[in-house]
Amino acid sequence: MSTVRADIEIGHEGVLADLEFSDLYLEATGRAWYKTWALDPLRHEITGSALEGVTRLRQHIEASVSKREFRIKWDGVGMRGALFETQAGEMYVLRRNLPHALPFHTLGYGQRVESALLAPAIRTGGLVLFTGGASSGKTVGLTAWTVAMMRTYGGAGYTVENPIEIELEGDYTGEDGVTGTLYQKEIDEDEQFGHEIRRRLRGGPNLLMIGELRNADAVAQALLAATSGVVVGASYHANDQITGLQRLSGMVRDAGFDGGLFANGLAAVIHQQMVLTHREGEITRQLRVSPLILTGSRNETGIRSQLHGVDFRQLSTEVDHQRRVMANLSTGVAF
Repeated sequence: MSTVRADIEIGHEGVLADLEFSDLYLEATGRAWYKTWALDPLRHEITGSALEGVTRLRQHIEASVSKREFRIKWDGVGMRGALFETQAGEMYVLRRNLPHALPFHTLGYGQRVESALLAPAIRTGGLVLFTGGASSGKTVGLTAWTVAMMRTYGGAGYTVENPIEIELEGDYTGEDGVTGTLYQKEIDEDEQFGHEIRRRLRGGPNLLMIGELRNADAVAQALLAATSGVVVGASYHANDQITGLQRLSGMVRDAGFDGGLFANGLAAVIHQQMVLTHREGEITRQLRVSPLILTGSRNETGIRSQLHGVDFRQLSTEVDHQRRVMANLSTGVAF
């Protein structure tokens, strides 16, 4: 089924701005509730005047939007919306978006990982992957890194996303007047990723950001761009780092390429998990990171050699080593 999107900007109810929600559920029965974080075990019911406000939001969506997925800004709060069928009828789920990319150095990757991902060697081309499960902060990390690259090295950057989750388009000025300009593109179908990546290679890109790699053509085109001297950043859903890499390698082969494209195109893989705890009304977030830095690492040749194959289980030893390096504060230690 088509998932063409619509953008709407409506409302000044003052309701959503007062709700500390991550996901908002507008049920077919007229009830509404929200979660405050991804793993929130509680159902936060919306009642009274607040319910009247979100009911007007639902009525506007029903009257104005015929798409199954859409972006919306209500009361100044940007959200990604989706329509789902339930036994009681149609339900809308609205996920809150960040208003802008967060500063890369504030996310908890640590100085060693940050330096490796922003190193001059990365600028020469390669695919930087942010992997993890649902609600692990992949998009937050990817967009923050993208903006940091724009501020550090300037040039032209393009995104291809389905959908756009954080508004990034614009100029980013760093030290010494270095300015990067980023252009965003939202597509309607995952099958468009490969075509749009190829098109943007004609636009003199210094950096490409792919919202999420979901099919074989997109993976192959991202790697082809990465091996042609373009810095490519992307997210990929994987609960396990090694299994995720094996799936990606398989997708490259499904697209008609050998393992060499995968092994030579990767620059870094940052696997992450967002651990959230809810105590006494406060949410604590902790980012757990498992890095696999290829470009510029001491064992770069050995890592790429393993990626030429089909069994990546031995890479877990390298990941464990890099995790220890990440936590080591000694100046004489490097990836």
